[in-house]
Amino acid sequence: MKKFVVNNFKWWKSSRGRILFVVFVFFTLIICGIIIDRWNINKIAHNVAFLEKNDEFLNDILEIRRYEKNFLLYKEQTSYKNTLEYVEKAENLLNQNKTQFQTFIGLSTYQKLQNLIENYKELFINLNPYNNGKKEEKLREIGKKLVDIAIFLDNKVKHNISRAFTLSRHIALYFGFVSVSMGCLLIYIAIYQIVRPLNFVQQSADRISKGDFSSFPRPKEVPLEIRTLIDALNKMIQELDLKHQQIIQAKKMASIGTLTAGIAHELNNPINNIVITAQLFLEEFEKDLSPEQKEYLIDILQQAQRCTDIVENLLDFSRAKPLAKKQVSIQKIISDVLKLFQNQMKLNNIELEVDMNEDLPLIKGDPTSLRQIFVNLIENAIQAMPKGGSLFIGVEKDNNFIKIEIADTGKGIPKEYLSRIFEPFFTTKKEGTGLGLAVTYGIIRKHKGRIFVESKVNEGTTFTILLPIRA
Repeated sequence: MKKFVVNNFKWWKSSRGRILFVVFVFFTLIICGIIIDRWNINKIAHNVAFLEKNDEFLNDILEIRRYEKNFLLYKEQTSYKNTLEYVEKAENLLNQNKTQFQTFIGLSTYQKLQNLIENYKELFINLNPYNNGKKEEKLREIGKKLVDIAIFLDNKVKHNISRAFTLSRHIALYFGFVSVSMGCLLIYIAIYQIVRPLNFVQQSADRISKGDFSSFPRPKEVPLEIRTLIDALNKMIQELDLKHQQIIQAKKMASIGTLTAGIAHELNNPINNIVITAQLFLEEFEKDLSPEQKEYLIDILQQAQRCTDIVENLLDFSRAKPLAKKQVSIQKIISDVLKLFQNQMKLNNIELEVDMNEDLPLIKGDPTSLRQIFVNLIENAIQAMPKGGSLFIGVEKDNNFIKIEIADTGKGIPKEYLSRIFEPFFTTKKEGTGLGLAVTYGIIRKHKGRIFVESKVNEGTTFTILLPIRA
């Protein structure tokens, strides 16, 4: 048999449900108490009404006995008549309040009482004033029984009234106790189920203000509202942490951009001089140079050209060019970029899969910068698959964003490097400058978008870009 546990009910898991339950129980008990009290008051009223009738009946019986005694002692006709009058009165009282008497003393006792009065009346009528004998004894015996029953009923009714008043006092005490208990229970729910968890949330919020963006742990046995609040705060913390990291990254890139701009300008002139000097030397003394010397000069020119390319990348990275935004089609930009890499993908045995909806809305962006994003990411994906593989590009609408996924089956990126791949000059390639993804990150940020990366070594990498439709 399944054990009954109140915590299994969904409504009990929320503070609102618990408070409503306590209030419901409290008012239910109050209503029950009012009903019981009203029933008890009615019972007292009925007992009091019956007590009045019984007092009248007892008074009639006592008068019967008094006049009976006078008649038997003094043989007064007046006493005889008065005795019969009170017997008749007591008999009528029983008959007129038959239901009430039967309710309190029961049918058998009522019939017994009625028979006693009838027997008494019959004996008294047939009584000989001068020679009664056993009839007189019998008459007194019946009279005594009538008095005893009337007194018994009187005491019983008074006892019932006393018990009813005691019950009313107890009801008041019980409901005073219940009210205090329910109040304490509500205070407990308020303090331990609401205030304490909120204090915990406040302490955790203080951690956020100090730069600690770790998620809130859920306290045990907290109401549903607090769990929902903690989940919402954890979601907010994740967003804050992401924004915080983005701000740090943006500041870092701005600082590095300023630094690299100065370095690039300083390096540009010496590199140009090296290139010009090597070219002039090669042109003037080409006939006098040995093949080995020519090879050295060509190598100098190639490495100098590589330095020139690096300097150009540094300058591109450091320049804060204003975006020339207009309505553009992401599908067209990606299609144009893919055409550039068609031959390279065929040579590298890379299978391309494209999933783009045709009815995607236009977005507001700089086409040249957006093109650079996809050139960088697709080129990285191709370089990650030197022995072939598959490249997936998916484009779809995601609420107020255009979502672009670029997934390859290449080497993948080690987990410890994922947090650094957007940093300038960080690269896992032997001949990379480490600026491609940094530039990509910067362009996406300028378009108020987001970029995420997921990767597993030897399984592949997926870049997800979210670009707002209305930037």
